Amino acid sequence: MYEKIDEILIPWLAQKGYQLQTSDRGEEVRAFLIWSRDHQNKAQIGITGVKEQEVEIGVFDGHRRRERIISMLSELAHALDKAEQVAKQWIG
Repeated sequence: MYEKIDEILIPWLAQKGYQLQTSDRGEEVRAFLIWSRDHQNKAQIGITGVKEQEVEIGVFDGHRRRERIISMLSELAHALDKAEQVAKQWIG
């Protein structure tokens, strides 16, 4: 399910220096954390849906803020940049 996503996601994460989480409670996932500079706040970004060539990215700050970004697979790196920007604005 994640093969085509991983071709884009893994190099993007490596370039940014983020750690990929591939399992959560026995389920296969694709998620990573972004920490504030002082490591007091964090946000999680994850692939929350995959349908054909469409990918849904979820951004969650761990409290109440959530944002959903829908992207075509071919634009995934750009959508990840947008998700990262949202997360960084939230956490400072």
